[in-house]
Amino acid sequence: KEDLDRVLGVFRDEVEAFHRDPEWQDAFTEPPEVLGVQNLADSGVVIRVLFSTKPAQQWAVAREFRRRIKNRLDREGIEIPYPHLKLYLGEPLRLEKGV
Repeated sequence: KEDLDRVLGVFRDEVEAFHRDPEWQDAFTEPPEVLGVQNLADSGVVIRVLFSTKPAQQWAVAREFRRRIKNRLDREGIEIPYPHLKLYLGEPLRLEKGV
């Protein structure tokens, strides 16, 4: 239910901030790219981000970006989609008072 263009903007902004972070700049070999929507899944939209890193840095970069983007999405009030289940059990039960 989120605005996809807004979400992509948040990803782009967070990717740029991560790339500019002095503590992480040495891990990158090229500027990262937000490639866009990779897949429309059953319970979510997969957004692909490409990071080019020095050898053996890819795992640390991926973990740090996931941490950063999750915190940023929370701050922005953007919900990460999870499977939801709606149950319909027939007519609502009516309780009467006074007996």
